[in-house]
Amino acid sequence: FTEMQLNLPVADATAQQERNQEVIVAISSDGRFTVNKTPINSRDVQGLSQALAQSTQTMENPMVIISADAQASHQSVIQVLEAAQTSGLQHITFAAQSRTRSVPLP
Repeated sequence: FTEMQLNLPVADATAQQERNQEVIVAISSDGRFTVNKTPINSRDVQGLSQALAQSTQTMENPMVIISADAQASHQSVIQVLEAAQTSGLQHITFAAQSRTRSVPLP
């Protein structure tokens, strides 16, 4: 696959500015991973950790952004968190799709 289609969870948030010290880990609904849009063949922590380490080797204090499909498994997200920890990455956040004004808050 070249690009994953993600159905992001919705949250009330303002759009963030793009920064060059970010690495985006996308998780599809069926558990596939990409790191900065590059597909990762491995679905285990070690393979993800290697991909993260490689993607962040020239970055100073990188931010990992986890962009998981709303239907992605909790375990897939945990694997990314473990891989980031194994790689020594400490700054982690999650991407969410902004709510539209027509969607009422619960």
